[in-house]
Amino acid sequence: MSALVPCTPNGTARWTQRTTLDGVDFLLTFDWNQRNGRWALTIADQDGVDIVSGAVLVTRCHPLQGVIDTR
Repeated sequence: MSALVPCTPNGTARWTQRTTLDGVDFLLTFDWNQRNGRWALTIADQDGVDIVSGAVLVTRCHPLQGVIDTR
């Protein structure tokens, strides 16, 4: 699955948003790392249990390549 997820940081270095993908709710947390100059993404299920934590967001790279939720 490939999807563009609209997000607006509104000038904040960290925010969480609820996003529905293929009918399933996820919590996406975006963190700006000032020292490294990049964004990181944490994806959790609707109950807040992390599926992946700290995936670095890089242009033209799939941040979740190889990630499998075995639940």
